[in-house]
Amino acid sequence: MDIDFLEGNFDIQTLRLLSGSGPDITVRYNGSPVFVAGKAVLLFNAYDALEMALRDELLSTISDQDLVDLICGFMLDDFACAVEEARDASDLQNWLTAANLSAACMMGTVLPRKIIRRISVRLRSCLRRLRNLTGLKDLVFS
Repeated sequence: MDIDFLEGNFDIQTLRLLSGSGPDITVRYNGSPVFVAGKAVLLFNAYDALEMALRDELLSTISDQDLVDLICGFMLDDFACAVEEARDASDLQNWLTAANLSAACMMGTVLPRKIIRRISVRLRSCLRRLRNLTGLKDLVFS
């Protein structure tokens, strides 16, 4: 079974549960609209869950929204490349280690190790929740 990181599968409440984020954290776009019983529902994807977790963690420490956007951009672009190269979920779990996240950040900004470690734990937890929710013991990449 495959998980498509770009396919919209999760409504906003599920996305908040997956990311561990509160109601004040949002994603950059409104999601893909679908209709359920005649009512429009916006669906979001796995990248959005990881982005919400990352934004929430960064905003707990950094108050500059532009800096948070910059850091998110670097890290999520690097994560998208990791997804394309990954063979299984352990490759992604390894990418989400503090050392790799630190290297991804170095291109644009330097973050203290303490923040990088917290981000690593948060994103690995989000990925684990994604795997559990989708019923996948391991992610399979095509």
